[in-house]
Amino acid sequence: MSSRIQQLFFLLSVWIYFTFFGKFHLLFTEGTQLFLFTWDYAADTCMQPGGTANYLSRFIVQFFHFPGLGALIIAFMLLALQFLVQKVASEKPREHSGLSYIPSFFYLCLLTDLTKYTITGLVSLLAALLAVLAYKHIRNTGFRALWGFISLPLLWYTMGGTAVFALVILCLKFLPPARKTRSAVLISFFIFLAGYFSLWRIHDTGREDILRCYFSIHKGHWNEVISRARKKMPADVLTINGLNLALAATGQAGDCMFAFPQSPQTLSIFNTGEGLLFSAETLFNLGFINEAQRLSHEYMESAPDRQLNALLLAQMAETNLIAGRTAVAQKYLRLLDKTLFYKKPARMIMPLTHNLQLVSAHPFYGSLRKYQPTGNFSSDFTNLDNMLARMITEHPDNKMAVNYFFLYT
Repeated sequence: MSSRIQQLFFLLSVWIYFTFFGKFHLLFTEGTQLFLFTWDYAADTCMQPGGTANYLSRFIVQFFHFPGLGALIIAFMLLALQFLVQKVASEKPREHSGLSYIPSFFYLCLLTDLTKYTITGLVSLLAALLAVLAYKHIRNTGFRALWGFISLPLLWYTMGGTAVFALVILCLKFLPPARKTRSAVLISFFIFLAGYFSLWRIHDTGREDILRCYFSIHKGHWNEVISRARKKMPADVLTINGLNLALAATGQAGDCMFAFPQSPQTLSIFNTGEGLLFSAETLFNLGFINEAQRLSHEYMESAPDRQLNALLLAQMAETNLIAGRTAVAQKYLRLLDKTLFYKKPARMIMPLTHNLQLVSAHPFYGSLRKYQPTGNFSSDFTNLDNMLARMITEHPDNKMAVNYFFLYT
């Protein structure tokens, strides 16, 4: 198998995988970060150890907003990793045995769950390999020593721990050149077969389905949630929780609820992990605006890297707008205005913050604003049915809350 054919085949297969089997991982990864086009954001991020790698990876991740483009970017990054490994190993294209694809397949398997593993490590690896390759091509001994002396601390500060990886390669001098053997084609075939088999084994379809369900209810695509559940019976609590919300939204709760597996947990309000996101969507659509904002904020604060979250900032701007806290809503909208893909919707909502009558007249925000409690309200997530009972007593026209309440009876 020639080098060009291998590269094209690898590139195409990675793009297909992330476009069709990892689409919602890409969307979720993009939505749970916030890249700001400001000097302050750049300085605050890059001045931290390893911050430049974080800054570059976050810049790239924002383009995951379009999954096809995000898949293509990942495919080229993994191919660049293969190319650099090949160059550092002094392997000639015509002697290509496929060994240089092993790191790319390894990282591809890691990226099957972008909620746990990010492309920051991949960016750092590429930078480390570029530094080693530059060291290798410097002919002057003095300049080479100077480059090694400067590049390693610089890599450590800008890219993090991959400087150790670069140091190991430099200490080994260079990997021996690959020799042309008759078994090169067989080795390539075995590596690709093992790589794709590992990808197939490690791919988590259930995880992708959970994220698909979240984005569907986030966008209010209720019929899409129900249609998919009828084609493929949901097996996890979060997806069934989102399905029940969709059934309540479309008025099908009474007819269709028990066509799907149910348990006490499927109507619960969750307080950990992605469950917070599902519960925030549930409370938001039922009219419990302040409670939805609380859970969204808890999820954002629980993120390991303490990043701001574009999806939840947009939702918190909406919750504050509905609750009449226009100054807070403006604060969040100004942040979103400094992003690439969220500035347009933020600018569309901003005029509403200057006139609450426009909010009341809005076809979506207006009804949710109308359902806000006028007196003291006790939030007890362990007894959501009591909260719903009070809601429908005060607002019997809240059809979604009425339908969701009957799921308990």
